[in-house]
Amino acid sequence: MAPDHEALAATTPTRGTPEANRRLDVIRTTSLATLVILVAQYALGVAESLYGTMPSAHRSIGLFSGGALLAVHGVLGILLALGGIATAARSVRARHRLLAISSVTAMLALIAATLTGFIFLDKGQDGASLGMALATGIAMVCYGFNIWVLGQPRETGTS
Repeated sequence: MAPDHEALAATTPTRGTPEANRRLDVIRTTSLATLVILVAQYALGVAESLYGTMPSAHRSIGLFSGGALLAVHGVLGILLALGGIATAARSVRARHRLLAISSVTAMLALIAATLTGFIFLDKGQDGASLGMALATGIAMVCYGFNIWVLGQPRETGTS
């Protein structure tokens, strides 16, 4: 069943204006970009888990002492959390209820993934690694939902 984009977009009071359309298009674009980066981040995490130096309960490792994959994975994770905050703020400012809920949920998931990543580096707990993966999955679903809700770019009225 195809989404009724008009009905879903009805939660924003300035719907249809060029400025509102531009704001929603920016949220759609950042959601797509974040989703693509999250897939790359997930692949880096799996590669690090398989081939990198893993911490244990008796030996923690720092973000930059576990190898290049771990360093890139960690820095990308922090940047994703910051990007999640920006997307959530844009969604709340756009006054689009569904996007705001989804984007704030994604932001919280990215922050949780970042925090559990730091716990994993320090303690080497398998549960922290699982938490990182699950939080990443939640964020992926939320950004995919944003893209689905927003659908195709809207007319901006600037022909």
